[in-house]
Amino acid sequence: MARRRIPNRLLIPVALALTALAGCSSLPKEPVADSEPARRSSSFHALGDKHLRAGRFEKACTFYEQALALNASIDDLSGVARAFSSLGRARLNAGKIDEAEIDFRCALDSAADLRDPTQAARALTGLGEVALHRQRAEEARSWIERGLRLSLPESSVQRTILRHDLGSATWMAGDVEGAEEHFRQALVLNEALGNRIGIAADCYSLARLVDESGDPDQARLLARRALRNDKRAQNPRGVAEDLSLLASLAERQGNATAAADYHRRAQLAWQSLGRSAPVENKGAGR
Repeated sequence: MARRRIPNRLLIPVALALTALAGCSSLPKEPVADSEPARRSSSFHALGDKHLRAGRFEKACTFYEQALALNASIDDLSGVARAFSSLGRARLNAGKIDEAEIDFRCALDSAADLRDPTQAARALTGLGEVALHRQRAEEARSWIERGLRLSLPESSVQRTILRHDLGSATWMAGDVEGAEEHFRQALVLNEALGNRIGIAADCYSLARLVDESGDPDQARLLARRALRNDKRAQNPRGVAEDLSLLASLAERQGNATAAADYHRRAQLAWQSLGRSAPVENKGAGR
């Protein structure tokens, strides 16, 4: 079914949304029930997610901004927080670190009075990842540990992401053993949830970590497992990252044939996303 055109007045820029939401104590504590704007917002959000997974970050931002406008138009605080976090995620992936931080802080403010801690956890995760991108390990740990103190179910996806990111911050701070423990805890949780993308992310980070620790064989096995799970989940960026890692591992192990094959496949995967392979930062994770 064709989407109805959104009036221009509803397509408010994020800067205006920040001003409108500055005093969020007056907003409702519960999302507005299934309404037409809420349904349309959900559709826009789903489109944003699709473009985000495909690496089209600017397009993702466009749809998330439309979702934000619709949620703000009906004072849906949960939807506003979700949209801000998603905008932050897209901008963080696009390298717009300062803008992403603003989005995540607005998401955290919007989620302050919600009974469900999920949106606050998403915002805190984002702020932790902003700090990781800035190579600020202790600041990242502070945000992430604050998220882990929320009353999230132990088996929730958001808790597994926080646990994974705590591993990244711990590794960045130089504690390799502690980082491995956090990554493996996140992996156990993701395995219990059947979360393929989470399993792939944990295996990818573990592969990088154990390779640095001097266990290339285990690193190769973990990287292959990451690739299998990302392929099954049809996660394009994850597939590209896994192939790049496998190419690097094969190269360092002197397997020129495998390295050339993985490099070729990785190049094609990155080209499909409209970009080249990024430089890896220890602890930054994914």
